Amino acid sequence: MTLFPSLMQRALHQTALFLSVLLFACTGPKGPVAVATVDGEPIFAEDLRKVLTEQADDYGPDVLADAEGKEVVKKTLLNGLIQERVLLRTAREKGLTLVLEEQKSLEKEAQAGYRKGEFEKILEERKIRPEDWAKRRENKRLIEKLIEQEVYAPLKPTEREIADYYKKYRAAFKLPDRIRCRHIVTNKKDKAEKIRSLLEKGENFASVAQKYSESPDRENGGDLGFISRGQYPEIFEKACFTLATGQTSDVLRSEYGFHIFRVTDKQPSRQQPLKEVTEEISRRLKEEKAGPVLKAWLDELYRNKKITIDDKALKEVSLGVQ
Repeated sequence: MTLFPSLMQRALHQTALFLSVLLFACTGPKGPVAVATVDGEPIFAEDLRKVLTEQADDYGPDVLADAEGKEVVKKTLLNGLIQERVLLRTAREKGLTLVLEEQKSLEKEAQAGYRKGEFEKILEERKIRPEDWAKRRENKRLIEKLIEQEVYAPLKPTEREIADYYKKYRAAFKLPDRIRCRHIVTNKKDKAEKIRSLLEKGENFASVAQKYSESPDRENGGDLGFISRGQYPEIFEKACFTLATGQTSDVLRSEYGFHIFRVTDKQPSRQQPLKEVTEEISRRLKEEKAGPVLKAWLDELYRNKKITIDDKALKEVSLGVQ
């Protein structure tokens, strides 16, 4: 008499469990929503949101606050992601990869101009994961490598074209007076005066800059490289172009802080010979020719890829901007 109720209760319990699972499946969280595909490879709504996070500064708040503006932004971002996906798939199909040296170069470029930990802090503020940033940089470099191989490399200019270009634009290859200098900048005058006294005692300028300067170029010993007039703020020009090679300036004040400069080399104005600028001219000529060639090449890639866009899913994507 007691067995039947027990079996009945177990069956009812299993039925209730099945219904609860079915109900959860119908009303629970959905999986990633694809807004487009390239040869069956999905581009998700979350991909759009990540790209906006990275490129938010490119769009004004008025555009992102406007409903119609948001739709334009979404379509622009999606078109960019589709093109990136097309190019990355093409690169993979051609067996292109980044060698170890190229990957190390990317890491070095990403940190250039930032103090230790500063770059990571910027990514954190913009809610970008370091691994996502690194992956996007790798993808960008791989695409550049693909375009160089498929579009630019075959456009090698002839010697005659290079010579004719040089003759036509010869004046553009005349270098102005240039100086190379290092600098140290601090936010306090007394600190700058103490640093200046260390230099007077013979301390190495580059080492002192690395230790005490508050400018991003401290990592390079404060080296600004060769500069010409008009490239930097007026205080740089007044200080550096009046110093002799090896001479150190007094402590100078500007809106950026307190500076100390040292000129390490000077180069007078000169005309660059053709041999020296051949690579530069070749690059310019390639860029002039590349426009229509690049467009035709991209059009061909798109024709050979199956691309679909889900307009309904795209419209429902929220960019998270109020």
